[in-house]
Amino acid sequence: MNLFCWTGNPFVDSGISAIMVYNNRTKPEEITRDDLSNTKELLLNLFLQEQWVKGLNTIFTSNSHVTHASASSREKKKERLEKFLDPLLEISDEDLSGDNCISCGKHKATTLLSRTSLPLIGYENSNYFSHFSFGADYCAMCAFAAQCSPLVTYKVGKFFGIIHSNNPRVLLIWAKKSIDNILRQISIANYDGIYNEKYSNSYNALFHLTNEIILSYEERWKETNTSLRLYLFNNYTQPPKPPDNVVEIHDLPASVFRFLLEVKASSEFSDWQFVVGRAYYKSKKEIEEPYKKLSNTVYQKLMRYESILQNFFSMKNRLTFCKWNLVTIYLKEILDMSTTRINSIKKIADDIAEIIRNHPNGKKRLTQLETAKYYDHFRNVLFRLVKENIVQKADSPLITFDDYVENLFPEGYKGWTETRDLILFRLYETLHQWFKDENLVTEIEEEIEEESNELINENINSEEVQ
Repeated sequence: MNLFCWTGNPFVDSGISAIMVYNNRTKPEEITRDDLSNTKELLLNLFLQEQWVKGLNTIFTSNSHVTHASASSREKKKERLEKFLDPLLEISDEDLSGDNCISCGKHKATTLLSRTSLPLIGYENSNYFSHFSFGADYCAMCAFAAQCSPLVTYKVGKFFGIIHSNNPRVLLIWAKKSIDNILRQISIANYDGIYNEKYSNSYNALFHLTNEIILSYEERWKETNTSLRLYLFNNYTQPPKPPDNVVEIHDLPASVFRFLLEVKASSEFSDWQFVVGRAYYKSKKEIEEPYKKLSNTVYQKLMRYESILQNFFSMKNRLTFCKWNLVTIYLKEILDMSTTRINSIKKIADDIAEIIRNHPNGKKRLTQLETAKYYDHFRNVLFRLVKENIVQKADSPLITFDDYVENLFPEGYKGWTETRDLILFRLYETLHQWFKDENLVTEIEEEIEEESNELINENINSEEVQ
């Protein structure tokens, strides 16, 4: 009988990944009872350490096996933990036979877990479930795996985080990083508790963890449709008061994962870091490691399915902060824009750049493109540029019918600002030297930072996320 399988339960799956990595297994089905005994000894070591007990006090409440007031000594903590774990490991295959476990659905439920053994589970007369049930039905194997979840838990501000994914390799890669951290604690006898890199902003933490996972180059990520989910929870004995939450769920879509993967593998990674770096709120306070704490509009927009095109350039200063290649990766992976449409917009923008550079009304047309507030206004400027292209006796029309209908404005007036932003970006990139020669661009870092804060203030309501 296979003891384990992936379940979809974030706490159980996290525990399974920890057991697998600690015992050098590649599949849940490979886990043996000896592996469970080996992992139990790890828990008996870690969970009795002072800093780990502090974390478990939140993860499993102050009434759990090692945090209860009656477990005042190390010996008592160990006794209580063993009393809970041993029956789970001693259960026979015959007693596991069944299919009513609420987690795996493959084994017989043999124990009721409350939130003192698994976070966010109901207890008698609680409001976690409408029927006020006491706990939830788990098989012995899933119950044990849940006890192992703190091994791969990640501290984010006042929350504890669990990473989950539709791709099990993500769980194993993160478990490897977490177990390595634990082995380091053991080797130097310095037990600093649940993995904590001092991130307090949840979006920043999720993108940091994603980048750590992407660094695993041996993975064939392109062949998967990988998405990530970060569960942030607290499990205090007393539920938090509004507006604090018991749980937050942050999803990183597969499209964003692919985008980050493509950027990391490209020559545009340093430009991407610059784009992200200038999107942090510029706090007036002196903050240590601000990238772990301050809000970042690029991350927030990506998580909210909002456009980040305007983060790639400054209209105020007529500057770009990256190359067209990075924008192309974004358009393909996040906006799912076809190569045909991308190339069409690029060509039209390049042709407009020539008109602006060579026509007496060029500077005026540039300003009109930048200041157009409505689709009709922007369209009319394009029509003027079409006529001026004819006046300049160009070899081909600036915009064909197919270009207009299929590539510039495939949805009519909807999304016209996207086309405008792409054209402006390409103009600023192509005409940068001409702008400097004509005194049309001012490269002043203070102004760029000022504009960055203005942009951020439009998208966030608070200076920091604590």
